[in-house]
Amino acid sequence: MIKFSGYKRGSGERIVLVNDGGGYSANLPLYSDEVGFSPSFSWGDGGSGPAQLAYALLRFFAEREFANEMDSAELKEFARDIASKFHHDFMLDFVSGFSDSWKITGKDIERWLVENTAKEDD
Repeated sequence: MIKFSGYKRGSGERIVLVNDGGGYSANLPLYSDEVGFSPSFSWGDGGSGPAQLAYALLRFFAEREFANEMDSAELKEFARDIASKFHHDFMLDFVSGFSDSWKITGKDIERWLVENTAKEDD
């Protein structure tokens, strides 16, 4: 299961990590080549840094979650679409409320996406 975590260093630098439970652990990509809300991640408010983080969380999750169901090009397009469409609401529902140190799982993101895509269908 994918897990994301973030914390602030004493210097104020914000670190966001992703762990897939299968040995992969790294910094969450910023995806600044896709969106440029902010040059860095932030959280705890509704600004541009939290928007960048919300996009990156959704983008990474969607690409990993559906990796076995699509070819590479289709998968990247799908993941970008999910992140583009839902990052603002995800930011408001989660990222803007994160404290200095936080964790969120892929299951949390999946539940949120199921709820919010169902609202889109109504």
